[in-house]
Amino acid sequence: MAKKQEESKSARWLVAAMLLVSGLPAFWFTKFFIRDSCQLYRAQSWPEIPATVKVSVSDTLPENEGEGHGPSALYERIEYTFRFDEKEYVSRRVGPFERFNSGKHTEKYPEGKTVVAWVNPENPYESVLERERRFGFYAVLTLTLLFDAWFVFALLTAWVHERYLKAFLGHFLTLLPAGIGVAAIVADEVERTRDWYFVVCGFLGAITTMGLSVTFSVWFKRAAIVGLIGFVVGVVCIIAGVVMRQ
Repeated sequence: MAKKQEESKSARWLVAAMLLVSGLPAFWFTKFFIRDSCQLYRAQSWPEIPATVKVSVSDTLPENEGEGHGPSALYERIEYTFRFDEKEYVSRRVGPFERFNSGKHTEKYPEGKTVVAWVNPENPYESVLERERRFGFYAVLTLTLLFDAWFVFALLTAWVHERYLKAFLGHFLTLLPAGIGVAAIVADEVERTRDWYFVVCGFLGAITTMGLSVTFSVWFKRAAIVGLIGFVVGVVCIIAGVVMRQ
């Protein structure tokens, strides 16, 4: 009896951990996607205002030793000014999903360049330089759907047979490379050459196929073959990328 109670207690802790691990990214990405999508939609009706780029730097770490900085200091900074209703405003907002867009903004918006800003007439402190759907929109949309589906699966797992816990672990191994891959592509300081893609995709692809094999093994006995094939292909891609680099 005591053993069963202990197993039941450990199972509750496992389910709670599953819901927490899957719920936090699902909540964050859903909130982030809704917020920036709303701004993207509202910006379509904002008026165009001439603006001047005042600051355009790729690295905003402090120049002097001892100066503090937050996580945002690790990203590029675009600062521009414009006049609206006889008043000058300063903004650093390039556009919705800007942190997830691939490529650098500094090359497109050099210092001193006159650009077009779309300004919220009801709140001129809110403005953007871009209002198109770019890579960041689709990247965040994909991650939002994946993490939301993962959270729903975690909820279902709490009421379904124990074997689905194994599938949940497989989902984790599948989603983790997806997040790492998006972060690697978005990173501005990385030179994405062909050999880079071979190494990164080979490594992350091997983890992904292993995760898929764990998930499918809940329903198919020979699903381990998927993981084995993916692992071999991933190793071959990594070796090919290293050879290209040399």
